[in-house]
Amino acid sequence: MNEEGFKLDISIQQKKIEEMAKQVIREIVESKIQEAMKNIDMEKTIRDKIKTVDTKISQKIETIIKKEIQGFIYSINYNINEEIKKVILEEIQKKPLNGNIYLQVGNVDFD
Repeated sequence: MNEEGFKLDISIQQKKIEEMAKQVIREIVESKIQEAMKNIDMEKTIRDKIKTVDTKISQKIETIIKKEIQGFIYSINYNINEEIKKVILEEIQKKPLNGNIYLQVGNVDFD
């Protein structure tokens, strides 16, 4: 073989080499992403996210309900105590005390 018959010119511009390298890397990354996507169960992922959201919402609702119930209980207890004080005061006023006896109910002094 003579030297002139088998000559290969590999004078490729640097920019062209960079473009080809980027294309090869892009193709490798895309294939790896496709492989990874095959292993992901999207339905399970979505179900898990929905379950997480549902759990968080349920916890928030439970906290709000407990807070509201505590408020109702406090309000009811306050109203009951006020009614009890009224009843006691009415009964005491029906039967006045004799002598030097003082009865204190709440912040009211009776002679």
